[in-house]
Amino acid sequence: MRFIAIIGDLTLGSINEEVVYDYITQLEATKVSTATVNRYLAALKTVLRFKKQPFDYIKLGREPKGRIRVITKEEETTLLNIIRGATPNVRNHFYAETADLIEVLIDTGMRLSEGIGIKYEDVNFETNLISIWVNKGEKPRSVPMTNRVRRILERRKEGKNDGPFTITRHQAGHAWNWARKKMGMDKDKEFIMHALRHTCASRLVNKGVDLYVVKEYLGHSTIQVTERYAHLSPDKLAHAAVILEEYQ
Repeated sequence: MRFIAIIGDLTLGSINEEVVYDYITQLEATKVSTATVNRYLAALKTVLRFKKQPFDYIKLGREPKGRIRVITKEEETTLLNIIRGATPNVRNHFYAETADLIEVLIDTGMRLSEGIGIKYEDVNFETNLISIWVNKGEKPRSVPMTNRVRRILERRKEGKNDGPFTITRHQAGHAWNWARKKMGMDKDKEFIMHALRHTCASRLVNKGVDLYVVKEYLGHSTIQVTERYAHLSPDKLAHAAVILEEYQ
């Protein structure tokens, strides 16, 4: 099945809105038609329906090419404040951990599964790198830590020998959706956790980081996937015009 080849051999219960969004993005990067994407989505819906798994969030033809939802700094701050400001109880004990995870994802560009799966044996505080060995693209990579990512991982390491995060995808998604509703963003179907990955890429591109560097940073399978963000850096085009002026 094409889904397994692109996303990996996931359990049916772990397939959610974010995973499907990533699936659509990867399909579109191969330049297939919308009709072809819809056929793959219809097949996935059939499997989920047969196995009595949620599938209503899969909308055929509702994911336009090139549309990238980027989270603003203001939205990021509001989201984190809401999650961390929740009154602690037995049902939201994982909210604070989710907030830490969100900051790690937005600074590293990791996929949700990669962030949750970080192991301290793969975190090198001397070189300031996190090694990711198992991912959807099956291509190991290393991601540098920003100061806040390093602070979070160092703080969460106290008393732990495995990894910094113990929450599940479901718990992270629950905290996210709760905060999204509090923000009045529950109608924005693009405001999902996968947007953190888009945000990381767009911030890098907006600051002039080369697309090939962004590709390696996020672990994109092809440069075509990374090129979706090229239009976010208009200053590079302006700089190109300045270079040409030197020949006149």
